[in-house]
Amino acid sequence: ISGYGGIGKTSLVLEFISQLLCKMKQADYLGLRPSFILFYSAKEQMIDINDETGLIKKKRVKSQFRDLESFKELLYSDLEISDFTDYWKSDGLIIVDNLESLNTDERKKVVDYLYEELPSSVQAIITTRIPESDVDYSLPISGFRNEAGIKFIEQYSLQNGFKIDLTDDQMSTLVKYSFGNSLVLVLSLKRLITNKATYHSIINEMKNLPSDNTENIITQFM
Repeated sequence: ISGYGGIGKTSLVLEFISQLLCKMKQADYLGLRPSFILFYSAKEQMIDINDETGLIKKKRVKSQFRDLESFKELLYSDLEISDFTDYWKSDGLIIVDNLESLNTDERKKVVDYLYEELPSSVQAIITTRIPESDVDYSLPISGFRNEAGIKFIEQYSLQNGFKIDLTDDQMSTLVKYSFGNSLVLVLSLKRLITNKATYHSIINEMKNLPSDNTENIITQFM
């Protein structure tokens, strides 16, 4: 699953896992039933809001793995094995999140490992800003467009108890200048609800991005 930062790759995977776990509780469900689901992230930083100023800030986080060897060490430790054998039969699902955080050589090693050394009963999902070519199936995702973006703002606000007085036109403008980036939208809503910024100040910040304003600008920002 590929797409620029904050577009919702990880959220999409987590929602899939949530729905899968719900289906697995149903006796008549005949689909995928992994005996284990393991999640590993190479993320090194995240975007958040400064509680005092309301400004967007970068926050460093500790990645779970930095290369193929540290990834394998985690995986084998969690499965309590030293390596996969020819007798491995258990179904499983492994999520490798934020693969782009690794350098080019290590990214390729991880992808090759997932394809060449994982048993056929174990599936893998990768999220990355940098699309990988040697994969069975690639799902690029992009930002929300007008109506979908407005619906996202309304649903997110409702689920989180946010009472934000925005007209449809204002929400549409917010979606437009954020390029439908879900993380930018969420951070904007949080700044509004905490009174750390106004709707007009947020829009003006986005308008003041470089004149060649494209999704790439949002990518660099993220």
